[in-house]
Amino acid sequence: MKPDSETTRSAHVLADEAADLGANPERSREHWRWRRAGFLSPTDLIVRAIVLSALFGLAHWAGLREHTTFLSGTLADPSMRWEWAAFLGCTYLVLCFALVLLVPILLLAAVHRWLDQPGR
Repeated sequence: MKPDSETTRSAHVLADEAADLGANPERSREHWRWRRAGFLSPTDLIVRAIVLSALFGLAHWAGLREHTTFLSGTLADPSMRWEWAAFLGCTYLVLCFALVLLVPILLLAAVHRWLDQPGR
């Protein structure tokens, strides 16, 4: 069976990119620098704030806000089990509180840690 030319070309391109990335260790380190940030470093705190914000945005986009009505004893969708609606509503509330309370604290802590770095 003869390999498809598009698949072969894609494999060569990926292999060339991987070799290119490995050939330049400085580029590789710079590319993944944010992932290797020290625990509670300014970069780490900012990444955590971004992740929490993205999770809240995803929950809001998915419409989980409707399910917070379980607090008043009603369900947004009567065909849904109340346990599942309560779980979705609690998920939204936890992410909302994280956005309102934790994200500003994380960003302020990141600025504080950045300003306290020696050699800045």
